[in-house]
Amino acid sequence: MPVVRARPRWPRDVIIPGIDDSDRQHWQTSWERQWGTSAVRIAPASWSTPDLDDWVDAVQEAYDEASRQDSRMVLVAHSLVCRAASTWTATSTSPATWARDGTAVNSWTR
Repeated sequence: MPVVRARPRWPRDVIIPGIDDSDRQHWQTSWERQWGTSAVRIAPASWSTPDLDDWVDAVQEAYDEASRQDSRMVLVAHSLVCRAASTWTATSTSPATWARDGTAVNSWTR
């Protein structure tokens, strides 16, 4: 599991796990625990049978919740749900910073 070191003030993190969510030992769950209230996890209704629209809506809901505290955002996507995250970034007017497997790979403002 990747090690997360203490970090300076950082944007809010939107945790976007793959199919069936991430269990307690998964690196995303570990990071979420370490980041505390700066992290928000998506909650789609279709965890086991992904529906793209449902997952994109869940990303938007998590973004909306997180952005109430900070307009800067990092999406931490994993597995199949990267498709939902990329669909959200392509259709949303919200600024986002992409992170893949914990490594920032691109950032932009729409």
